[in-house]
Amino acid sequence: MKRQDFEKELQEIDSHLNIKDSPQAPDMAGISYDDCHICGIPSGDIFDEESEDYKDLYGNKHRTRMVALALVNKWLENKDAELKLDAEVKALIKK
Repeated sequence: MKRQDFEKELQEIDSHLNIKDSPQAPDMAGISYDDCHICGIPSGDIFDEESEDYKDLYGNKHRTRMVALALVNKWLENKDAELKLDAEVKALIKK
């Protein structure tokens, strides 16, 4: 899948999600929620299946599209749970 198409898919999940290039590694990018980094992905196309050739410059396997989406969804679930807990704590403090 082309990077632009994957970023559109992410923004359909949440408009705060975006993809930013890594300043340290030209073959890497990262999925972020506003400015909060969630996970790394390849800077070019992202694939649905692993392959032996699908590696970064250091020989590490790139994340597949489904793995990246799973990490994003888990991060969003945790963020929502944390916001709910924060609201509950603030409500208790006000009492």
